[in-house]
Amino acid sequence: MSTETKAAVHSSTLTDDRTAKKQKTGDVQDQIMSEFNLIPLTKKKKKADAEVWNKYASYRRAMKSRMEENTKSGDRDDTGGSDEDEELICDDPNLYAWRNLKSHLDSFYCDGMDGADSNLTDQWKQCLHFSVSGASYEDEDSLRGIDVTTTFFSPHATPRAIRLSMSFYLRPRSSWLEHHHNIHVQLLSFNAEKKDPKVQTLASYQTDPQRINVKNLNEKKVTQICKHLEIDSENTTFRYILMKMLLFSSDWVDSCGVGGYALNSRKLESATDDTADKKDARRRYGWLEYNVRIASKKLGPYHDCYEYEVQEEENDTDGSEGYSMFGLF
Repeated sequence: MSTETKAAVHSSTLTDDRTAKKQKTGDVQDQIMSEFNLIPLTKKKKKADAEVWNKYASYRRAMKSRMEENTKSGDRDDTGGSDEDEELICDDPNLYAWRNLKSHLDSFYCDGMDGADSNLTDQWKQCLHFSVSGASYEDEDSLRGIDVTTTFFSPHATPRAIRLSMSFYLRPRSSWLEHHHNIHVQLLSFNAEKKDPKVQTLASYQTDPQRINVKNLNEKKVTQICKHLEIDSENTTFRYILMKMLLFSSDWVDSCGVGGYALNSRKLESATDDTADKKDARRRYGWLEYNVRIASKKLGPYHDCYEYEVQEEENDTDGSEGYSMFGLF
């Protein structure tokens, strides 16, 4: 065989290999898109190879399986009685917390959803998987601490996800409040050849001493998260719904109302806003909700009239100290 013939055969073989690999990747992608009901991308983009898609699918199936197992456990144990709840708190507080969080997610609602496609938000819920560890309770109605890991897979045909880790603890002491609420974020791409970005603090708040860190919870970060998931970053409604869904576990634990921004009545008096009546202005935002609205560009009326609540210590008549802001003591 001549040199020219050998070269031609080698070139043909390489072309055939590339075609076969491309065909295999296309088949794998189509199969996984169908399995998870992914929305095709409208923009042309370099496609991930079969290895990345398979790694993504394996990880997502494992998350889905764990969610289904917890749901089945809840169905077996849920008889609606307080005695059973108390028993489950003792035997498996993580499952008890998981069931309460799942109920919160099932009834998820936030501003802007009335005007959004209900099918879209329902699909986004299917993209969210979460697990609970380290849950502890004072009693069935009083959560002491919890760690939640939430993974949100892109609803579009791209093997990407966002992982959010939330750690919360709240325990009143005789003269102070033991409390922290920490949220970390990581972008996942399932590509063995490229390292995922490092875990980053998204937001944190603690009470004693009072500290808040929201420098990474900003418009740039929300835009990055949207683009990573191929969600329209210019759509304010999408930005806000996505962040609220990612932070659903934080909303659940934050119902205690620790830390926030209160409406300043003097600022309200001099403010002008043609879109809302002053009497309808919200009196207070939680610390996380207020900053999520800023980062997602979902600002409410008279948004500049709110001030960060500074924790103040005060002495009671018996000489003990407490925090007047929270009304806990």
